Amino acid sequence: MSTVRRIAVIGAGPMGQLHARAILRRAETCGDVEVAWTIDHRPERSEAVAEACGGFSGTELQKALPGLDAAVVAVPTAAHVEVAERLLDAGVDVMVEKPMAGNVLAARALADRARSLGRVLVVGHAEWFNTELERARSAVSEGCEVFVVRAMPRSVRGLDIDVVQDLMLHDLDWLARIHGGEVQLLSASGTKAPPLVGSEPQLDGARRFDPAYVDEAEVALSLPGGGRAWLRASRCAAGRERSVRVEREGASLHFDLLASRADASEGGAVKVGPEPLDRAWADFLTACDGNGAPENRAEVGVAAIELVERVQRALRRGDVD
Repeated sequence: MSTVRRIAVIGAGPMGQLHARAILRRAETCGDVEVAWTIDHRPERSEAVAEACGGFSGTELQKALPGLDAAVVAVPTAAHVEVAERLLDAGVDVMVEKPMAGNVLAARALADRARSLGRVLVVGHAEWFNTELERARSAVSEGCEVFVVRAMPRSVRGLDIDVVQDLMLHDLDWLARIHGGEVQLLSASGTKAPPLVGSEPQLDGARRFDPAYVDEAEVALSLPGGGRAWLRASRCAAGRERSVRVEREGASLHFDLLASRADASEGGAVKVGPEPLDRAWADFLTACDGNGAPENRAEVGVAAIELVERVQRALRRGDVD
């Protein structure tokens, strides 16, 4: 491996742009990484990222593979596995955006492939590194009640997946993780918004009419020790909200998850300085150097998709399994 780790950004949409900027910030502060390539099927997008963050641009992944040390996969979810497999097979360590794959079987197979090849594979659950969310997690105790809202205005971003895969996944993930996976689904409901102009090409007919393809969802969970959690996710809200409220022992603790995060993919301004995505990259690169297991290892991505699929099954059947 070279002294400076050569990283490729695969997918130059909003999330790919955020990752490229995070890598650039790391390059400017630590000098141990560089954006070597940006690959996107739309050349104007890859060229714009390369101009802003450095490196080469292109539309073909094969051209970028020689000499790469690591890559981030920020393409549409349906292509996550195919692209990640090509990178892993080429000896590249990979961060793949969430959800890790379109279904749990594909996610498990991808995790197994990385393990067999001896490569580092992490999922881009950057929200895990949100300092406000860390505070919220530390406030959750046995028997407490947790209320989570994750909402954004309507947009054409991310419409290849439903709101549970897109937004609620973060909260299913952290609540299950801090309880060792021991959470139970009590109820799930959701509604679909009318399609936005320009959004239909992202969806096939079966997906659009899938009862689990919802734009707003509400889920109730049972937590170990008698606790409860209520999650609400929406991508057709009047404004942006990311909040956690923990009720315990007569006290109400509030946490604004937007306080330590800027998300350009949802209309926010990108701020320079430490943020969850920077911390996610630091953790990934530490693992790539062989210094411990990453926080968002592949198994975390698999477990999150398992929970997502439990919610989706409940939405399709109109009950809870």
